Order: sequence, then C-alpha cells, then structure tokens
Amino acid sequence: MGFERTVTTYQCGCYSEFYTHDSFFYTDPSRGGFYNVCGHHDHEQSAQHDDLKKPDVKVRILKEAEDVLVNQMHPAPVIKYLREENRLTKDKVDILYKYDSRLELIKELLQLFIKNSNKTLYILRMAFIKTGQWKLVKHVKNPVESDIAILGGDDERGMINLHGDCYVVANDYKGTVYIHIRNYGNVGLKKYPTKQGVSLNISRWLLLQQNEKEIDGEFRKGIEGVLFKEKRIHLGGGVYVTLNPSYPTVDIRHFWKPLDSNKAVPTKRGVALNKTKWNTLRSV
Repeated sequence: MGFERTVTTYQCGCYSEFYTHDSFFYTDPSRGGFYNVCGHHDHEQSAQHDDLKKPDVKVRILKEAEDVLVNQMHPAPVIKYLREENRLTKDKVDILYKYDSRLELIKELLQLFIKNSNKTLYILRMAFIKTGQWKLVKHVKNPVESDIAILGGDDERGMINLHGDCYVVANDYKGTVYIHIRNYGNVGLKKYPTKQGVSLNISRWLLLQQNEKEIDGEFRKGIEGVLFKEKRIHLGGGVYVTLNPSYPTVDIRHFWKPLDSNKAVPTKRGVALNKTKWNTLRSV
C-alpha cells in the first residue's frame, strides 16, 4: 500500500499535513508538517487559535450564499476536485451521490463545510477557481480574508509560487476575476506586486490553457535548438505569448499598436517564464 496524505486547512490558508501508511503515522518532515501560508502563524496552534475566534463566520457566509450556490454551482467537478485533493473521503463522496436531487446534493455538500472545521472557505474558493466557476468565488469570500488586490496588498493567501518571486494570484476586481502572473517584491515581511507581470481575464486564461500543448511544444523546440523562427500566440486583446529561438522562455506580454504602424509591439507589462516556472504554471 502507498502513503495517504491527510490535510488540515485553516481559514487563513495555512495548512498542516501528515502521511499514513497502514497503521502508523509517517512523520518525515520533508513530507509533512505545518505550512505558514498567510505569514501570520509561526506554528499550527496559533492558526487553530485564530480559527476558533470566529467560528460562526463561515456558517453565516455559507447560509447567505446558499441560494446562489444551489442555483449556479455545478457540483460534480467541485466534488471531484475535493476528492482528488483529499478534502473528501470516498465514503463522503458516495453519500453525496446517493441524493437524487441536485439541490439536496449541494445543500449536503455545504453542510459538510459548515460542520467540519477543517473544511474552510479558502478550500471552497480554490475548488471554484480550479473548476472554472469563478463567478461563485465572491459569494464565499470572507471579508477578513481578502485576497491579494490588483495593486498592493499584504496577504499571501491564494498565491501560488511558480519559482523565486514569481506568483500566480486570482482575485475579483469590481466583479471581474483576473489571474495575475507576476513578480513580487518584498518590503520587510510583506510582499508587493511589481509591474513585471501580466493580468488575464478568464477568457484569456482559458485560451492560455487551451493553447498549453502548442506553447509547450514550441518552447521545447526552443530549448532543444530546433525552433528557427519566432512563434506568437494571441490570447485576445493585446495579450500574446511569444516563443523566441534566441530566448528559451515563455513570454506572456501585453502589446500595443502605434498609430503609424500596422504591427503590434511589446510593452514592459509582461513576464518571461523559464522552464521551471512554465512547468509549474502548467500544473496550476
């Protein structure tokens, strides 16, 4: 038998994990432990303490969002994601699918989040993001858990590190969800977004995903030295992905067209991803 990973996630985004194998706990620190995602908790007890301060916040938010979620949520991909991430056991999934009514299934799924302190709003938001149900994210957003804003911010929740100071961040700005691939700088213990990055709305993010195989194929040709001319893929608006034989990166960038030219030219608003960052982005 292989190892099974068990995860406990707190409302702030911090989490702990341990591995079990047959009848013993696997405690190798290289494969488990507490992870301080939000930057405010040095140990798990601190995250647990803060989680218990406002035990009714999650309940109130889910109750207020219930009507919207029942009417708009597609539960099957959410349940599949939660199972793959070990957030739902097989037994729980089987119980959910015993409901003949979609309405009852969703209500029971929400009850699992309400009753289980390990199932936080952060997990539900990530499930919506991962399954393309972006419009539901704002309905389960805790006002004290604000994600990184487009400009500024000091909260690391929801940030996916590609490598070094490059992160992927999803947020909701004036009712529109944006995915940012951006380099971050540090001021003291806080992270701030720099101008080195690109902002994608949902349609452009989906186009990036749809073109992933083509981009990866051209990128590998560049690494192997068999890409002989520049390849440019349009994501919509002024956003392009560029593969250049002289530079082994996946360059995602905003372009603009001068009035006296028919050719779009690159701006400084973009990010160049090396092999490590690109491979990590593909798994997001």
